Amino acid sequence: MRYPHSRHGAAPRGRSRTTFAVMLVGTVTAALAPARAQHSPAAKPPAPTVVVLPLVMSSDSVHTDTTSIEHGITALLESQLAAGKRVRIASHSGAQSAPLSSNATGSAAVVARSRGASHAVLGTVTRVGDSLRVNGRILRARDTVTFVLEELTAPLDEVPTLIDDLAESVADSIAPRTDATRGGPLFRPPRPPVPFAAVTLYSRAVKARAAGDPDTAVKLLRQAASIAPQWEQAKLELAALKGKP
Repeated sequence: MRYPHSRHGAAPRGRSRTTFAVMLVGTVTAALAPARAQHSPAAKPPAPTVVVLPLVMSSDSVHTDTTSIEHGITALLESQLAAGKRVRIASHSGAQSAPLSSNATGSAAVVARSRGASHAVLGTVTRVGDSLRVNGRILRARDTVTFVLEELTAPLDEVPTLIDDLAESVADSIAPRTDATRGGPLFRPPRPPVPFAAVTLYSRAVKARAAGDPDTAVKLLRQAASIAPQWEQAKLELAALKGKP
């Protein structure tokens, strides 16, 4: 085809310029592609996996109402760590049923490695008058190096807040915050007080659930929710149990 007003059938100048512009854009885009790849954010590494072993009641705790509290403390700690999303919880049900002797360093490392966890959380819980004291430790599974966490103490009606602080301490030790999120204390809305009787009932419910007695667990959780209607954790646990077949 011959274009009018053009010599030797050449395309008009406008068409030639358009073609050249398209070629130029394509060349620049291809040249910039490697640079864009270099500046694209790297894939976020997976969160480290943690197994929470049952925190053991200290022999100093002689009160009969604390015989099952370690089960509730362990369950609350797992829940708060999972909610924070900086670490993953390994084998939730297995950790709850682990023998208390696994609190020993060597056994804890074996348990952690068997569940694919890089770290294990272990420690003791002690009732001191009207307060609860937690001494936590973090064990690195690959070489059994142990890191001692700051001792935490709180009144009995502030146990959920105590566990919040413990979970934050564990996460900070295993998966420190990035520069973008570091620079000040993590804001958490204040928790309302929770009667220790409700925490005790919750702990007994967790123990009953681990023993395969969901009916008793539901009954205990209902009692806990009636004592502390503002405590969301008891309601969530109750809803989860009632929702299971």
